[in-house]
Amino acid sequence: MNSIYEELVHQLSKDDTVICAVSGGPDSMALLSMLSQVREEVPFCLVCAHVNHNVRKESDEEKEFVKTFCCNHHIIFEYMKIEHYGEDNFHNEARGKRYQFFDELAKKYQAKYVMTAHHGDDLLETILMRIVRGSTLHGYAGFSKQVQKENYLILRPLISVTRDEIMHYLNQNEIAYVTDSSNEKDVYTRNRYRKYIVPELKKEESRVSERFYKFSETLLEYHNYIQTIISEKKSKLLKENKIIIPLFLKEEPLIQRQLLYVLLEDIYQDDFMIITERHVDLMLEVLSSSKPNQVLCLP
Repeated sequence: MNSIYEELVHQLSKDDTVICAVSGGPDSMALLSMLSQVREEVPFCLVCAHVNHNVRKESDEEKEFVKTFCCNHHIIFEYMKIEHYGEDNFHNEARGKRYQFFDELAKKYQAKYVMTAHHGDDLLETILMRIVRGSTLHGYAGFSKQVQKENYLILRPLISVTRDEIMHYLNQNEIAYVTDSSNEKDVYTRNRYRKYIVPELKKEESRVSERFYKFSETLLEYHNYIQTIISEKKSKLLKENKIIIPLFLKEEPLIQRQLLYVLLEDIYQDDFMIITERHVDLMLEVLSSSKPNQVLCLP
């Protein structure tokens, strides 16, 4: 964690504004506390963004916990409560609303960074789930350390550290946090991976999170290289987001597949994670079929 601290000290400047996403759990409290300490060396503007998902009775208590911490440490506190959900996947919809909130705050404060507390074990779990479910080359990489948005950078400073390292940091610095009771429920896929699968992998290789982080970085390098090729092909094969099928079918299967991913990512944006390899397979079947007037319903 010391290396993360030093990295933040060198990266941030006094004119920066940072939006830090904070649930009140161990990971986000570790990040918020560290940023508060960094601010003693680099006096940047720190804004805490807390979202009440309105699904657990403890949510109001968690809000007050985070708000009190911010008050005690002179951190700007911003809060949003999600009042209603549609009929879509709960986790995808909640994530979309969270990032919309962060985007609004970034504009309000003209922030340079939006930071989240995703760590190495989160990345490991995400990659495993996507391998089992099926995904894209980009999807198999999990998530990256940073994502450039139009006016700010999403940054995940803790991506290279494990949950155990975070807990050690919290205990060492006597930082309080809240516990999300839903994290223990086996009904959620991620919880089952966290409780049963990841511990077994760590028995085989104690540095498995570090290995998966390197794996993710390698996949992202391949993905970025392929994207440069796709960018060159895109203007020739797409017209107003419509595929020119005769030209499309002349391309190599890899190019066809990646072009569909790019097209879908433009359409789905933050909800792109719901697209799987199976959806793209079905699209390729339709595009290569001799049957006219086919309809394919995507999520």
